[in-house]
Amino acid sequence: MKVDFDKPLSIDKSSFIEVWEKSGNAHVLMLRPHGFGKSMFTELLDNYYDHSKSSEFQKNYGNTYIAGHPTRNKSNYRVLRISFGNLRGCAIDKFREEFSKDVCEGIQNFMKKNPDLEYEMDENFVNAPDFLLTSLCLNFTQQFPGEKIFLIIEDYDNFAYDVLFENKTELCDVDMVRDFYNAIKSELNIVIGRTFITGVFPVSIGSLFDGMNSISNYSTYKNYHDIVGFNEEDLSQFLDDRISFHGRKAKASKNIKRSDKSKEQLLSELKTVAGGFVFSPHVSNSLYNSRNCEYYLHKEFSTGEDPLVKERARYFQRLNTLLDLSDLPNKPQLLRDICHERRIKINSINNFLRLTLVKNYQQDELLSLLFYLGFLTIDSNSIKTVGSAALVCPNMFVLDMFREYCRNKNIDIDYL
Repeated sequence: MKVDFDKPLSIDKSSFIEVWEKSGNAHVLMLRPHGFGKSMFTELLDNYYDHSKSSEFQKNYGNTYIAGHPTRNKSNYRVLRISFGNLRGCAIDKFREEFSKDVCEGIQNFMKKNPDLEYEMDENFVNAPDFLLTSLCLNFTQQFPGEKIFLIIEDYDNFAYDVLFENKTELCDVDMVRDFYNAIKSELNIVIGRTFITGVFPVSIGSLFDGMNSISNYSTYKNYHDIVGFNEEDLSQFLDDRISFHGRKAKASKNIKRSDKSKEQLLSELKTVAGGFVFSPHVSNSLYNSRNCEYYLHKEFSTGEDPLVKERARYFQRLNTLLDLSDLPNKPQLLRDICHERRIKINSINNFLRLTLVKNYQQDELLSLLFYLGFLTIDSNSIKTVGSAALVCPNMFVLDMFREYCRNKNIDIDYL
């Protein structure tokens, strides 16, 4: 077979735009572990819904599902996109500064896309992101009555890594952050007509996810299961896009590399490092972590450093820290069950978690956190066989980390 790494990867997820609009809920939180392609999906939403990009629709979506099934809201919003992807590793004062900077950058980009909006950020309030958002919405509704903003927030929970893994508990209740998200809630369905928020952890901030007129967590809903990541069909398309399979070795030429493995072998190996993820108890198919798929193919067909080695080290450090934090009395037996690939019963996956109290987590809370981080996943057969949800380890890549942790802590996993 021959591999062309310069050929672009294109997996069409645009059908979920139609699914979302038909749901009738315009304000959504979508959580997935790192590496599933959340940012690529928000880019898709940005390009589809933004009024300023309507002339580029055919170029961006010419061969996709949504091109043949456009929705009534196509190009119908002014998109405000704010990313907190770099908001990590900060002391409290620096955190406030960087949070404000990210909000300001999002608003500045919004202004560039909408030069017809007369609005100027007040420099006296650059460190008051709630005021900046409220004043932007006020100016917007005065100048464009009847129009709405589509708000995209990426990595809303990025600070949670510092809380969990660096013990920076002071970041859990920063007034600036709470006030900003409360300001968002006050504008929902008034000026902000649609919202899509991505993250990993289910962290409650202010009143954004509470009560009436709030954001809905669709992360475990059946209809949204495949919204990011690769399913089996996607991965097969991925390989067909990057690899031409032949009954003999292809001749080496520019951008072509050789391998004797079949497509079936690659699929099997990819499953051990990236597959097995299930995020809803009511689906039968599993998903692949798209970044780990790309890392594995890089290792398989390129020379140089193996990116999966660093990725595993990063994952293991997080798992090690998280399990060390837990004082769950039955933790050794729980780890034995995971290492033996047994189903772990869970009464319910928590919608929101208290990140400062991991030490005191009950079993369902600890299991929920491991689920959201991608260390455990839903057993797709558990509802049918035992009538309730259960969690399992998704693949050997993760399972080996649990086993290594047990060896390091002298937990005898051979003891049943």
